[in-house]
Amino acid sequence: MNDFEACHTAIIIHLDDQPWLVDVGLPLHAPLPLGDQPTERHTALIHYTVTPQGDHRYEITRAPHPSPYAFTLIDEPIPDEAYRLATAGDYGPDGLFLDAVVVNKVIDETLWRFNSKDQPPRLEQFIAGERI
Repeated sequence: MNDFEACHTAIIIHLDDQPWLVDVGLPLHAPLPLGDQPTERHTALIHYTVTPQGDHRYEITRAPHPSPYAFTLIDEPIPDEAYRLATAGDYGPDGLFLDAVVVNKVIDETLWRFNSKDQPPRLEQFIAGERI
């Protein structure tokens, strides 16, 4: 296997010959269409923009969000083993996400979140950017 370094992993699925970005590490509230032109996807909470950068690269941004830039997708296949290692390896030796269970769900256009690191255990609700 070639040397492989990743800071984020994602999956591209194809439905009716249209590629869509789905993400296992960053909560996207909808699959995002990929193409030769910029595309937008609106959800109840977040507006996403996918901007092609050429050479199988796409800039993913979101609004409203304190950090509008999400990441740059490099749409190139990698070996299954490399993908699994990058995902299970938590994107590097310092780890980012895989030390907790985090569940995000939208109910009646309101974002709810559970994080197993939070003690005591609780559900959080986000209204107008405020955590309750």
